[in-house]
Amino acid sequence: MPKPLKITLIVVGALVALLAVAGAIIAATFDPNTYKPLIIERVQKDKQRTLAIPGAIKLSFFPKLGVELGAVSLSEHASAAPFASVQSARVSLALLPLLRKQVIVDRVKVDGLRATLKRTKDGKTNIDDLLGPSQPKDESAAQPSEAAQ
Repeated sequence: MPKPLKITLIVVGALVALLAVAGAIIAATFDPNTYKPLIIERVQKDKQRTLAIPGAIKLSFFPKLGVELGAVSLSEHASAAPFASVQSARVSLALLPLLRKQVIVDRVKVDGLRATLKRTKDGKTNIDDLLGPSQPKDESAAQPSEAAQ
């Protein structure tokens, strides 16, 4: 075997081994469940909805990078009434785009989805707050200033 090819194979093998060790360390030490209270609080603060994640959040690294959830439920806006719930959900990411700093969802699997979609007489739905950006809280923030005109 030519020497440059041998060196290239050794370097590639070392990189693969390093990535495997890094993945094993992350899998052994990173607990996504520590972030559950932060996620729940953020949803409550930003969307005025109650998110419940009673089960564990599990990460997977093989064959795809992903996250798996047990039962999850979300309330209606500013209400305790149920909006949507799932028995389980799994989301996986495409790996190669991560190297280019792109996040591409490769697969979404949802089991036991129950959702209530409502439309009011003025045409608004109960998912409008989830689909669009948050509205400005202050009217003056939405209006351009006179000096800018």
